[in-house]
Amino acid sequence: MKKIIITALILISIISCNSKKTDNTEADANTNAVNTNNAEANTKEYEGYAANIYYDASLSEVYAQAIADFNLIKDKASLDEWQSKYTDETPIMFAINYYPTEEKAIEIINYGADVNERTADFVKMTPLMSASRRGYLKLLKELIKNNADVNAKDYDGLDALLHAVDCAADDNEVSILIFKELINAGAKVNNIYIGDEGEDFSILDILMNSNNIMDSKLNFEIFKLLTENGADIKRVNKNGTPVIANVIRKTHNIDIVKYLVSKGIDPKMKYTENGISYSLLSDTVYDESTEIAKYLIEQWADVNVPAYSKEISLMIEAIDNDISVENTELVKLLIENGADTSAVNEEGKTVFDIAREKGYDDILALEK
Repeated sequence: MKKIIITALILISIISCNSKKTDNTEADANTNAVNTNNAEANTKEYEGYAANIYYDASLSEVYAQAIADFNLIKDKASLDEWQSKYTDETPIMFAINYYPTEEKAIEIINYGADVNERTADFVKMTPLMSASRRGYLKLLKELIKNNADVNAKDYDGLDALLHAVDCAADDNEVSILIFKELINAGAKVNNIYIGDEGEDFSILDILMNSNNIMDSKLNFEIFKLLTENGADIKRVNKNGTPVIANVIRKTHNIDIVKYLVSKGIDPKMKYTENGISYSLLSDTVYDESTEIAKYLIEQWADVNVPAYSKEISLMIEAIDNDISVENTELVKLLIENGADTSAVNEEGKTVFDIAREKGYDDILALEK
């Protein structure tokens, strides 16, 4: 996984453990996944073990022989013999990538495979990182029991906790268990991950920028788990953006907003990001549900705050902006709560002038 993945989280969701994604360049599981040569995977045989969602019965000649030899491993000596023959492979990662479930990887650990051995490619992933991404809970526990380094980082500075984000898909109950196991084993929850252009991200930032996470039923629980184990909710990134602002902008999750306020975050907060002034209420400008805006106003947020700096009122920005996202519900909410309707846009038009031009009768009905 490259640093650019972190940067891309700002624009797109991180890929979940239910998506089609290669694990590493050493072993492309989408194209080279192979059969174990023992028997076809059947439900009973693999009951109780997490399935390899990338598994493919197609078989290349090279990996067919490697797997045939791998199946002969029964002790440390035969493990070492296989490793000496296939020097570009790491045993546990090979088992993770080319077998139908996590079971074979667990078996190999029992023969003395190095739980911290990294992939031979430039990514330098550890088995724990891969288990975290794939939702291999049993394997993850076995790796930790055998002293896997929970804070090891790959080539790009990503650790197992960050890789666990990939597995936190909608309703995937195992994902929160993965997080719990890593945290209980000493995973650091306040590591800072650096993007290609020097952006700084915390694990909370990564969660909030992941649509798969923040759309899931587990998002709040994962957020709370990290916070209750020390993740810094008061952190401000180097651009000046506080955690709660990203929650509002990226997730529209009112439960997390209320949780943060209950932990002491000021709902009337104003902050400066890249030299531009914002408020939490202004961060709701493109959230058409207005649920968070209503809550912030109930908490005495100023309805007359500007959208950004002092150039334009929030109400005008909500109805007349360059992004073509007109949030008329927010406009009505602001007016109903006493916002100054005399504010004008660059053309000197008030909110009612604009509403009249655009045919928003529901807004005009509020004109006094």
